Amino acid sequence: MSLSRVLKGRGKYILGLGVLASLSVGSIALAQEGAEAPAAEVVQQEAPPAPAYLSHDEQITQHIGELFGQFEGLKSVEFKVRAGLVTLTGAVSELEQRQQAERIASKVEHVLAVQNLIQVQESAVPQETSNSKSQAEVADEEAQALKEKLEDIYSEVNGLSDVKVKVKSGIVTLTGEVLGEDERTQAAELTQKVDGVLYVVNDLSIPTEISERVRPAFSQAKTIVAKVVAALPLLLIALVLLVITWTVSGAVKRWDWPYRRLEGRPLIRELVRQVVSTAVLILGLLLIFELLDITAVVGALLGTAGIAGLAIGFAFQDIVENYLSSLMLSARQPYKKGDVVQIGDQTGKIVRMTMRDTVLMTFDGNHVRIPNAQVFKSVLTNYSHNPRRRFTFNVGIGTKENLLEARRIGLEAIASIDGVMKDPAPFMTIDELADSSVVCAFYGWVDQREHDWVAMRSEAIRRVKVRYDKEGFDMPEPIYRLQITEHAMVDDEDEEQVESSKRPAEPLEDTTMQDSINEDKNLDQQLESGDDREKENLL
Repeated sequence: MSLSRVLKGRGKYILGLGVLASLSVGSIALAQEGAEAPAAEVVQQEAPPAPAYLSHDEQITQHIGELFGQFEGLKSVEFKVRAGLVTLTGAVSELEQRQQAERIASKVEHVLAVQNLIQVQESAVPQETSNSKSQAEVADEEAQALKEKLEDIYSEVNGLSDVKVKVKSGIVTLTGEVLGEDERTQAAELTQKVDGVLYVVNDLSIPTEISERVRPAFSQAKTIVAKVVAALPLLLIALVLLVITWTVSGAVKRWDWPYRRLEGRPLIRELVRQVVSTAVLILGLLLIFELLDITAVVGALLGTAGIAGLAIGFAFQDIVENYLSSLMLSARQPYKKGDVVQIGDQTGKIVRMTMRDTVLMTFDGNHVRIPNAQVFKSVLTNYSHNPRRRFTFNVGIGTKENLLEARRIGLEAIASIDGVMKDPAPFMTIDELADSSVVCAFYGWVDQREHDWVAMRSEAIRRVKVRYDKEGFDMPEPIYRLQITEHAMVDDEDEEQVESSKRPAEPLEDTTMQDSINEDKNLDQQLESGDDREKENLL
């Protein structure tokens, strides 16, 4: 193959390389004509991923257009892209904008060279005089000012005081040693936020020697000890205030005369004591926190504790319900120690009431703990609230006995008992006419402050039984009559005569028990008495 044919075949490539070389030389010459301007406040953004179907020139054109559109002074700049070569044309008002456009275009991906043909308006070009500074001197001064600013920032941050800074053309290089990776990352983030920084080179190192790692810890401990020694007088005063607060809080809790009006309500009195004592203690602690200037820290801790307390409250809502019920029961006082009460299906004497439950001793000698919430919701019967309590029992008397005489003898037997009240007096009623007996109910009243109700009822039953036996009264057990009749022809008249002959005799007396049919006024009289009348009545 001849040389002419080779040159002819490769001529297009040689011509392209020559044009590219000439454009690069022209761009370098234009860049040398103007001195480097101070670093502009530009943060180079990474180009978004371009679609695969775009060529490199189209990607460069799209990206440069997006970057120039972010700056008001570069919107008038025009550019062309061909085979990775970017030609900038147009006019700008400042020389700094011309250089800024060239820097931005040169950093775009796939750009091989930039030909800067941007014109600067004559009015914007500074006239150099003998007294004016060169652009290199201005850039050095700005770099020095940025360096000093960064050093001042690092000196105020704990752990970054040993960082060394080097600034050139907006690029900041960090060197030196820091305690850990957190401080290394923090230094880079602080540098990025300072105006005039284009890029950060983080060459900070983390020491691995034991002495270098321990030294900052000792230094920090020394600083803490120095602060504690300086604050020692305040700590002593705070300690004295704490002792005084604790003493006053205990004295207020042990004081008796402010709570004399609550003498009959021990639970409420104890609660008031706790509230007053706690209030004094909290007031003293607030003074101490203000003296030590830790109120904000304590407030944050209390806020966290409040949230935790809310969660605990939901988890222990039964305990809270019992606590509130105990306060309500203590305020109302439906019973006191030693009262005979019935709560639900439990009957016994009150032993004590705590903030959580009520302790009941049944008549079998068993201790029963009933939650106060259940006590508050249940039907409660207090047998000891009214000192006068009525007992009752039934006696079956034969159908042929004189009921008036049985009444007289039974009431005499009950009234003869020492302890049965004369007012109200005992009485009897006829409850039922059973198959083989007449059921009579006897009633009597007992003063529970002097006599036991169960013992008095038992004695009344015994005495009535003894008197009836002595007087010969029939107290029959259930009787079943078996009647056998023969199959005989009996007319209706003869059958009626047979039946009438079997009927019992007529009552011996037809005297009405007048005092038994009158209305019982005993309970009404007790309700009207002052002892049984409550102050509040919603009926």
